[in-house]
Amino acid sequence: METRPLRTLDQASMNRLFEVTDDLGLSREALRVALLRSGEGEVRRVRAGLYEITLPEHDDVAPFLAKLAELIARADSETESTDHGVSEP
Repeated sequence: METRPLRTLDQASMNRLFEVTDDLGLSREALRVALLRSGEGEVRRVRAGLYEITLPEHDDVAPFLAKLAELIARADSETESTDHGVSEP
């Protein structure tokens, strides 16, 4: 059975992520970024104003970052559709 080494977040990738989220007007306090990179990457809204982001496992994060605004909007709409009018703390 082949095992792959864990892909951890590096400072260069974090800086690139912050460039994009800063341009989107998101506060860095509104982000939880996973230290381990996984799969194709993921954005999940934890609660209103807080997003959990996992960067993709592969080296080139540019395609993921290019669609980050869309992924955030999708996370918002998915969460809102399951909230059923319940407000978050």
